[in-house]
Amino acid sequence: MSLTTQSFVIAALPAGDLDRIRATGEDDFGNPVRQIEDETGGSPLRCCLREARAGEDIALIAYRPFPWLGPYAEVGPVFIHAQACDGYTAPDRYPVGFAHRRQLLRAYDFDRRICDAVPVKDGPQAERVLSWLLSRPEVDFVHSRNLEWGCYMFSVSCEVHAAPSEQDTAHDGRRLASASRRVIPRDPDAGDSGGNRSGQKFSATPGGAPRTVSSVRRSQPGERPAGSR
Repeated sequence: MSLTTQSFVIAALPAGDLDRIRATGEDDFGNPVRQIEDETGGSPLRCCLREARAGEDIALIAYRPFPWLGPYAEVGPVFIHAQACDGYTAPDRYPVGFAHRRQLLRAYDFDRRICDAVPVKDGPQAERVLSWLLSRPEVDFVHSRNLEWGCYMFSVSCEVHAAPSEQDTAHDGRRLASASRRVIPRDPDAGDSGGNRSGQKFSATPGGAPRTVSSVRRSQPGERPAGSR
């Protein structure tokens, strides 16, 4: 199952951050960027979300995926190409290059605190679990991490849609808050525990907490997609 841009967006490390780090020769935590050859291949590259090929030049840097300060602003090692690459060009799809990898999908709420964590065995299961996690109104975004080593891999969020204009909503006499609308994906594989099954929409309020636009059954606490632990 492949989820489209109406479902979620996969984000690799920002190209601008990596360009700056390569240009200065050190990462954001003062570590020198040293080019090394991946002789056998297999290092997971966070710049383009695939494994390095044998003989490619890569670098290991310290990176903090949280742009905010706080107790969850962890810093950890990530591999990148030593020179600029094309980046990740399919943000509407789970990375094919990582589809065979076991991952931990860590969900964060609107207060930027961890609210769930689900291990997955491969890409197809990850897609179902991501659909379920992001359908939950308390979940803002998800980080994918290496299950064995705990290192950050990439981030996942719902696609942001523009809020309706005042003209569009004038018929009901109310002004909608200037917030984005999140379109929740439909997961036909997950059964009763798969979250939203009817394209439910939520709008984020100015305070960050979502409010329901249309009412359908939501996943109950403790429910998980089939195959997740």
